Amino acid sequence: MENRKQVNIILSIAYLFTVITCIFLFISRSMENIYYSVYLGQDRIGNAIKAFLFSNIIMIIAASIITIILRVKIKKSNQIDYFDIKEKEQIHLITGILVVIQGLTNLSYLLPSFITRALGLIKSQPQDVRNILMLRNAIIGDSISVIIILCQLFLGIYLVKYIKKKQTDIAMLRSVLLYTVITSIFSLFDRLSVLISGLGDEVRVFSINNILWAVIIVISIIMLILKIRKSNQTGYLSILENGDICMAAGVLIIVHGLLNLSTDLQYIIIHMIAFLQTPIIKSQLSEIIVQYIISMVITLVQIVLGFYLAKYYKKKKN
Repeated sequence: MENRKQVNIILSIAYLFTVITCIFLFISRSMENIYYSVYLGQDRIGNAIKAFLFSNIIMIIAASIITIILRVKIKKSNQIDYFDIKEKEQIHLITGILVVIQGLTNLSYLLPSFITRALGLIKSQPQDVRNILMLRNAIIGDSISVIIILCQLFLGIYLVKYIKKKQTDIAMLRSVLLYTVITSIFSLFDRLSVLISGLGDEVRVFSINNILWAVIIVISIIMLILKIRKSNQTGYLSILENGDICMAAGVLIIVHGLLNLSTDLQYIIIHMIAFLQTPIIKSQLSEIIVQYIISMVITLVQIVLGFYLAKYYKKKKN
């Protein structure tokens, strides 16, 4: 495949993946804001929208900048429009796989707390009205997010099934494998930093809360490896010797990292405001802020690695 076409496909996958995941993420967060602000009678829709913008403005800006940059790069690469991008079969397949993996990962974050709250509601004493109300509201909020994530999964599965009988680009699957492995490693570091810093639960509870995530990641990696092996292509270490694979994984890692970085930065600002306005819980808030700063540092290292892989592509081509 010629250089320009390959670059266009890589950027198109990153573009479509970013658009899909951000749309579902913003729908989920906006629905939660509307529920807590309107349905519970705490506020009006206008203020619910303001609350959503305040808690997500940095990520909205980051997602907008990323999509605009990718869009401009795509046009410069091959003068191809959005509708043509959607019609590309390999873009559909690889984007679908990425959307499914991302959806399952997001689901693994929510299900443990959802199950814990549901069990807590079942075990609650009837006279503990306040606790029951809090758990019920939290469960409904989690249910909204779970439903939206399931919709994201169905879309990803549809994109995969759309061309299930077609020939799969093994090089792009290897890029997805490399991307999944690297982002999972950094996510693991992030989770372990919570435990080490003392902000997380004890080891037993921490393991329970993360076991679903670990299972999903391991299964995803195994499925990708099995799919690649069907092509009779072996030698996974050779992935790092392929410039196209490195660039594709690097671009995806950068996008993933920038979105996570914007989220961490947003939460730091929110907690800093709370820190200044709530002197009583300053110690707890300061610990949370430190944890988000650690998370940002880990994410920055991930982004640097993504840039290195993307630049490595050019070196291999030259």
